[in-house]
Amino acid sequence: MMKKKPTLESFLLSLDVVPMRNPKLVEYPATAGRVRLEIPVEYKFFWTKRRGKTAQQFELDALGKEVYDDIDNARTFENLIDRFAERHALTFFESRALLAPLFQIMTQRGIIAATLTQ
Repeated sequence: MMKKKPTLESFLLSLDVVPMRNPKLVEYPATAGRVRLEIPVEYKFFWTKRRGKTAQQFELDALGKEVYDDIDNARTFENLIDRFAERHALTFFESRALLAPLFQIMTQRGIIAATLTQ
């Protein structure tokens, strides 16, 4: 099955997404320029009384930390791209190409959630 070709409408809609930090997330300082994030989780196994691990941990490098620190639950993806592009003297599309995969990974791992503006 072929993938659908992205449309201009879906592109514009993706720019209006507001990344929201996971409120259960706990931040710990790590080595220079890094941050360690911990998300409490609970795995219950129905076939045993044992429980699984109690937290997932992630460590962000300097770039990930910079982007994570910019997420304030108010700025849209487009605003974050513009800020990053301005700080690093990149074009909008270069900045988007760097940030989109990072946001996708952060969303998949539960560090942030994507919400649409009204």
